[in-house]
Amino acid sequence: MGKLFTMSLLTITTLATFLMPAQADVLYGGVQYKNTTGRIGVSVNKKGLIRLVHPDSPAEAAGLAPGDIVESVNGKVKDVFHIHGTPETYVTLMVRRGDSKFLVKVKRIDYHEIRRNNSAPTLAKSETA
Repeated sequence: MGKLFTMSLLTITTLATFLMPAQADVLYGGVQYKNTTGRIGVSVNKKGLIRLVHPDSPAEAAGLAPGDIVESVNGKVKDVFHIHGTPETYVTLMVRRGDSKFLVKVKRIDYHEIRRNNSAPTLAKSETA
């Protein structure tokens, strides 16, 4: 029983190491990516819908609003999971608002700076109902 458990644990650990990205650390069962604490101050769902925009964030300064849809990130279509990255770098977003589209370049900042602001973020209309 003990030998089987040890072998299973070793297999799971090896598999987790193989599947985990090289730029990640495991912290109590979660994954924290290295060099990706840079944020622009939005919450986006997997379809690209901007659900909320934090006040005094780079996203708000760039004119992004709840309800906008991110269609591409740095030219990659539906790549909404790469909005975050290294602080002090820029991300270029193709955004759809109603019938119009526009490009916006937004600087990523340390997410702690965004979280320090105690103001409530602006929510999409569907999120407030």
